Amino acid sequence: MERFLQLDSEHIEYVLFAMERSKPEVRNIRAYLLTALYNAPATMDSYYSALVSRDLNL
Repeated sequence: MERFLQLDSEHIEYVLFAMERSKPEVRNIRAYLLTALYNAPATMDSYYSALVSRDLNL
């Protein structure tokens, strides 16, 4: 529960952005969203770094 309390608007925007780009076939959207939001603080920085590196061909 404490990890969810650390979420801010940037984390929610990140999850929505990543979901919009990936289009996975999700059977249980509630579980998928809870997992994505739970992991957002730990994965957001590396996700955006990878996007920048890819765009710059690094």
